[in-house]
Amino acid sequence: AAGLVLRVLAQLAYRPALLYVDSLKYLYGASPGSEPLGYHEILRVILTVGNLGTVAGIQHLLGLATAVVLYAVVLRRGAPRWLAALTAAPVLLDAYQLQMEQMIMPDVWFEALIVAGLAVLLWRPKVSVTAAVVAGVILGAAATVMQLGEVLFLPGVIFLLAMGGGWRQMLSRSAALALAFLLVILGYCGLSYARTGHFWLAHRQSLTGRLAVSADCATLSLPKAARALCPTPAEQANGPDWLEHAGSSPLYSAPVKPGTRGALIADLNSAVLSQQPLRVLASIARDSVRLFALTRDHGQSVTPIARGQFQTGYPTYPPCTSRCPAGVAPAKTRMAQQVAIQ
Repeated sequence: AAGLVLRVLAQLAYRPALLYVDSLKYLYGASPGSEPLGYHEILRVILTVGNLGTVAGIQHLLGLATAVVLYAVVLRRGAPRWLAALTAAPVLLDAYQLQMEQMIMPDVWFEALIVAGLAVLLWRPKVSVTAAVVAGVILGAAATVMQLGEVLFLPGVIFLLAMGGGWRQMLSRSAALALAFLLVILGYCGLSYARTGHFWLAHRQSLTGRLAVSADCATLSLPKAARALCPTPAEQANGPDWLEHAGSSPLYSAPVKPGTRGALIADLNSAVLSQQPLRVLASIARDSVRLFALTRDHGQSVTPIARGQFQTGYPTYPPCTSRCPAGVAPAKTRMAQQVAIQ
């Protein structure tokens, strides 16, 4: 009841829904190919009969359903009711979860599919081959919503192998899950090939910011023209998001020969991956550990946590706050010029 009340309040307060910068990918097909089309198709179906408020409402119901499934699975496996209720409480009462459900983004659907797949695997003490196939299909469907889901078959297979029960049963269940998962991915890629001529879940997933923040430019062997793009330690302290998107990032502000910037960024990426892969892995590991921190502290290198929080107003930004077309000064520069003139 408390979770339902909070969701009603969220939908009344933020009508019709919250939009994120990446919402354009799913609503209007911006950056085609950068994400799987699963969520895009979900939106297309819902918006045929409703509006953005309908999308948010369905996503809130999905959040409630996820909590109910968690409660039911934990209860079925013999836990007391109070413990099952505590298990579902974070999904029901967490403000970040509520904000996620109110936003036009695929996260809630991805979360719900993962929980559904795990519920199938955990519903009985022993997993049948049929259950393994169903779980594989559901987890495979999660990858069509967010590409990160490509890795979900691995923990599923490890879980089934760890259950024991004879090597034949272990292998048959694991193989059934992996095969079902693979068939969903191949089916999606086949449809993608028929529609676009490309056999993929998604492409153009940029690692530029991550690679730039990981680079040790002092020891990195680079073409002379690309060296100007390699960030200093002070610039790296701003984090991968800033390096990849800010107009003042050296990736975009460093003077280079016109028409060569894209190729030079590719040279930098290739050099970091081939020469300093351990630094890249260490950078990813540090950010992964941050997910389990007890507090969400602000930091210069961390993407602002406010992006995942409810706001008291709707922020607006002047044109070209970050990157601008050639010959157009960023908003801050234009405002400074206007002040100087006055």
